[in-house]
Amino acid sequence: MHSMQQRQLKLQDILYQLSDLTEDIRKKSETIEYNPAMLEEIEERLDLIYKLKRKYGASISEIREYCSESEKKLEELIKSEESVAALNKKKAELEKKLYEASVKLNKERVSAAFLLESGIGAQLDELEMKNAAFKADIQFDPASGSGRKYTVNGLDKVEFLISPNAGEPLKPLSKIASGGEMSRVMLAIKTILAEVDKIPTLIFDEIDIGISGKAAQKVGEKLSFLSGTHQVICVTHLAQIACMADNNFLIEKTTENESTRTVVSQLDSSDRIKEIARLLGGSESSETSMQYAEEMINNAKMLKKT
Repeated sequence: MHSMQQRQLKLQDILYQLSDLTEDIRKKSETIEYNPAMLEEIEERLDLIYKLKRKYGASISEIREYCSESEKKLEELIKSEESVAALNKKKAELEKKLYEASVKLNKERVSAAFLLESGIGAQLDELEMKNAAFKADIQFDPASGSGRKYTVNGLDKVEFLISPNAGEPLKPLSKIASGGEMSRVMLAIKTILAEVDKIPTLIFDEIDIGISGKAAQKVGEKLSFLSGTHQVICVTHLAQIACMADNNFLIEKTTENESTRTVVSQLDSSDRIKEIARLLGGSESSETSMQYAEEMINNAKMLKKT
């Protein structure tokens, strides 16, 4: 009986609470003003936000960020004429500086070309190419404005020209037919540019064609000079050149079982003297040739020390 009364009391309390809540809701509803126009505006706003999310971002913050970037681009477009004018002005200033630098470079290059032609001419004279003419042909492009074609050489087109023999026209160095002439011209150029040339290894083949005596001696000396700053590999048949080498190798072709192969062997001091003697036209067993070969090698050593 007692428990029944307790339940009734609880139910009565709940009833009072519900009654209070009902009254609160009623009062609240009486203060709400129904506005169809505002409701329509809110629904349209929500619909707009949904469309914006679908096109410009998954969240309001992303939509705002997209809007900010678009405003910047619009501002750039509005001011594009001013920007283009400013950029064209800057471009003109840079082109002026670039052209002035190219003109200065051309003057320096022309001046250096004169010294190069003179130096290489002297070298070719020593290498028994006394009638050869060498020229560094420099063509400056005077085009204006956008017609100028700048390269790493500025506005200059540089080409080495040479006439190996008297009466022959100057032709591009790359079109010289003779391997021996090409080798000697390159030796002359490399001798002049030895201190600034960064190529680590130089290979000379057929450099001894058409020379002998003093000219051959000069070629050997210049090759030795180059070896101070470069690795020099030279194929030669002249004793005057071979004796200047720091290391000598003998290249031979052998035929065995109808098969030809090339054998390269390094020469020791004794074999070197024998090979120099053979190149001198004497016999390896000739005492005179052997003595002369040894004398040439010793003289070459003394020359290289100086």
